[in-house]
Amino acid sequence: MKFKVNTKELKPVLDVLQKVSKDKPIIPILGTFKLEHYGGILYITASDLETTITGKVKIEEPIEDGAVCVLSNKFTAVVKNFKDETLLLSVDEKDNLIIKSKGGRFKAPTMSVDEYPIVNAGEAKMVDFPRFELIDGLNKTTHCVSADDLRPTFCGVSFKLNNESTKIAATNAIKLAVVTSGALTAEETEFILPAKAASLIKLISSDEDIYVQIGETDKNINITTRSYDMNCRAIEGTYVNYDSIIPKEGDCNITVNTEAVIDSIKRVKIFANETTSSVIVIAKDNNIEIKTEDVDFSLEAVENIECSVSGEGLFKTNAQLLLDLLLRVGVEFTTIYFTGSNQHRPIVIKPTTDTDNVLMLLTQQLI
Repeated sequence: MKFKVNTKELKPVLDVLQKVSKDKPIIPILGTFKLEHYGGILYITASDLETTITGKVKIEEPIEDGAVCVLSNKFTAVVKNFKDETLLLSVDEKDNLIIKSKGGRFKAPTMSVDEYPIVNAGEAKMVDFPRFELIDGLNKTTHCVSADDLRPTFCGVSFKLNNESTKIAATNAIKLAVVTSGALTAEETEFILPAKAASLIKLISSDEDIYVQIGETDKNINITTRSYDMNCRAIEGTYVNYDSIIPKEGDCNITVNTEAVIDSIKRVKIFANETTSSVIVIAKDNNIEIKTEDVDFSLEAVENIECSVSGEGLFKTNAQLLLDLLLRVGVEFTTIYFTGSNQHRPIVIKPTTDTDNVLMLLTQQLI
């Protein structure tokens, strides 16, 4: 194997692959990158057995095809310490990787590609997701993913596709986010994408990708962009039927300027109890009052915002959780509705426009 490649082409790919490769893996081969050079392209693969990504890098000068596994941490570190330089990579007769720069020579041992885990991706029927819609959906849902291993289906993002709509959703049983867009396929498909893979999609896609292809097999999910191929294990199990727990309407309905309510909560929460960070929102007479207090330190705060209110009621919840949802509404006005002062009923947050496109729900906490 022998070729010349510029470090500017390598660095962004290695930054992504480093998110998968581990410095101290249980299996030594997982601490390497698999380098495969053929057809004028360098294919670099990283895997942790759960997720595998292959990045494609353009070669400046292909000389000899070949494949080898190199230590990921050493290879990444040396490449990152060059600003903009063409490197000559080759493998010597003792199977060492030789990296030559203008003024230096670096040698590292390699491992055989035969030891690298083989990913049985299977044949999946790929669906073309518009990149903007996919990234927008993930940005608005991944913050709701649970870290509770006892509820594995909550540790990923749910995808539901049919001939009527495409839904991306996530919940940790405290907050829920659902993004709905138009149909992308006539066939009904459901799968749960692991949180790690969801975050990696944002990295492996770029503005050059009009579409991101996603396909699901029996136990795997394949994702393809212009520069990367990713395969990951789907989370097994049935996702919660979130449509059944979302109220369609409430006794109290608020329409408020999104920026105004976000800024108000940010100021009020400064005076909240540091343990609970709770705020109370009282709605009546075209006004919402946001208040909090910390009796232990004699702290209190209250703000009023003029808005449209139908009905009246109040709710008490964690300020940061409320902000997490409001910050992702993305439009000028937000609709909030709930049922009276019943703490066991959820608070529903929607953008006033395109109400079917994004829906967020926050269950009240008994503080």
